[in-house]
Amino acid sequence: MAAALVVLLAGCTAAPPSASTPSSTPSSTPSARPLSAPAVKQALWTFPFQRSEPVVSGDAGPLLYDGRYYVRPDPANPAVATILDTRTNKVVVRHQVPHRADGWQVEDVFLTDGYAIVVDADAEPPYRPKPWYAVTRYQLSTGTATSVADQPPVSTVDPEVVAGDGRYAYVTDQGGRGCVAVADVRQVAASVRYCAPVGWLPGFLRTGDSSVTFAENSENASQSRQPAGCRRLVRLPSGGAATDVPALAACRQYAGAGVGNWSAWSDASDADADVEHAPVLAAVGRASPFRVDVGVVGSLRTCGDWVYYDHRADPSTVEIRRWRPGHPIEVIYRSPGEELSATTSVACADGWVSFMRQYTGAGSPHTDVLAAQARG
Repeated sequence: MAAALVVLLAGCTAAPPSASTPSSTPSSTPSARPLSAPAVKQALWTFPFQRSEPVVSGDAGPLLYDGRYYVRPDPANPAVATILDTRTNKVVVRHQVPHRADGWQVEDVFLTDGYAIVVDADAEPPYRPKPWYAVTRYQLSTGTATSVADQPPVSTVDPEVVAGDGRYAYVTDQGGRGCVAVADVRQVAASVRYCAPVGWLPGFLRTGDSSVTFAENSENASQSRQPAGCRRLVRLPSGGAATDVPALAACRQYAGAGVGNWSAWSDASDADADVEHAPVLAAVGRASPFRVDVGVVGSLRTCGDWVYYDHRADPSTVEIRRWRPGHPIEVIYRSPGEELSATTSVACADGWVSFMRQYTGAGSPHTDVLAAQARG
């Protein structure tokens, strides 16, 4: 699954966060802990949906399941993705990247509310004169294809597209600034809901039940007045203005996700000695943040009322964990051994949690997709 990173224009309906300006010098990793740290509970799930495919390259696109529809890439052609209705065992969509130039491939696929959002990208773009991202929406009941995310267009500077919870969101450019556009999945055109202050760019977009969460990155220190690479977390609700997420340490909200009135994120910096594993912090409303756990940086996703993330228990064992305020941390999956240790972050599609793992042992390499319905 592919990876994401002032006077507002007339199209922007939200002002920049009013209290998100961090201090001028990033702090070290925080040592604060909640009054009572969440306990870790073993709650390993059974995954009723499992498929294996002869696909091991991340360039081939995602494997994904939403309780009915199954997305699989073509192992021989990264420019093709197929969506199967598992109730009828019939192919409802065979997506072919609508570009003939070499390098175009399926970048990502999202399933939500009876639609598929397919993102195509040029892995080695010439940048001009043609765009290098294209987004197609399929109505799965009919297979009807429609080009979306063209009004306004996907950013040419820092492109990123996500979909879930009945919406799609993406980064777009307006007047030299990075903005976030959001639309209901049934709509072709999106509305620019937020534009970052000068010197900042939004990225690591995550959809939630009632908001889009993203990290703003300081791309131009002279304009942002913060060190290059400084990141801060922003919540953009379905209605209303964007707000910052309270930080425990400045510039370290690497990427995160939000549910209801709370958010969680990876507390990390590019300068950290361990750039893969970092504290998972959370904040409820405007209250002070606290530490929840340690997880793989950037792996946080929401599904239902929970945030899911990867945790590396040891060098050859990956766990998928989930947490929400007032509950213990739950371990829902643990990789069975070194040969099946490579596990992606979870995807959420209409209440189904799915993820991919790779078999790297002797014999034929393959990729598995495992899925289960999220429960309370």
